[in-house]
Amino acid sequence: MANVPAAPLEGSGSKSTDNVPVLFQTQDDGDSALQAVLLTCIRSATVNGQLLGALSVGLDDVQEITLLASLARTASNQSADQTNRGAKGIVLTVSVTSVTDTPSITLDIEYKDAVSGVYETLFSAAAAIVATGVHTYVLYPGDIVAADDVVEVGKLPLPRTWRINVTHADADSITYSVGGCYLL
Repeated sequence: MANVPAAPLEGSGSKSTDNVPVLFQTQDDGDSALQAVLLTCIRSATVNGQLLGALSVGLDDVQEITLLASLARTASNQSADQTNRGAKGIVLTVSVTSVTDTPSITLDIEYKDAVSGVYETLFSAAAAIVATGVHTYVLYPGDIVAADDVVEVGKLPLPRTWRINVTHADADSITYSVGGCYLL
């Protein structure tokens, strides 16, 4: 656990003896009162004898994204390219709310090669989605297993530029959305 320096008393004019910056985020809780939230502070390196400061990562840095909004679809779809800004992985949720006849879709996560612009499949769901419900997938490097509502796990890191590809096996209508949450 990081050693967090003691903060000086408010209004005392004194400084922290450790001379380490500590960042607090303030939020209005709706009653005009402010709430201080301590963010994770990490000491940075010293370069040429000068302390560069502290790197702060807040809990609000976790980014949730909409990859495909809820819509009835009859053909394969890809999300726009996504730019990973340092997350190790992602949780993806496919929420199916309506099916007509016997649709079948499969989720893939694709990596985009920066030089050629070609997409390569990193992860392909083993089972097709054929009914309403919520289907959750995790792409994360580590020893995790599918459990509870997580359908499948791909044990790979999330690349810098990526997208999802949802392949339709036929032209039957299926209404679904795909959302994600980056994992730091």
